[in-house]
Amino acid sequence: VDDIDAIVGFGNGNTTADTIEMESYGRVFTEAKPVLSVKTLVGEARAAAATLQVAHAALILSGELDKEQPAYKFAGTKAEKVTVDTSDYKYILATSFAAGGSYTAVVIKKEG
Repeated sequence: VDDIDAIVGFGNGNTTADTIEMESYGRVFTEAKPVLSVKTLVGEARAAAATLQVAHAALILSGELDKEQPAYKFAGTKAEKVTVDTSDYKYILATSFAAGGSYTAVVIKKEG
């Protein structure tokens, strides 16, 4: 778990849901991880959200996207928008939540 460099989070702008999501990451990781968001680039994708989040993580690790990525750093329930350098990332966790309790969590590893 500590090898994860960043998270492509689900975050949908719902204050309650986003707070619960961030608190859950805080329970899993011993140190805060930057949370990247594909939704800031393409908006809400509904049923395609999980696929887009995994693709976003894979594109970051492959170097196909700009190495400087917008992200959020969280301290408790406070979020700070930052830019992170992803060039040394090896592992990204992509997560997605859906109506009815569906949950997807995939760890993407950089080749090489």
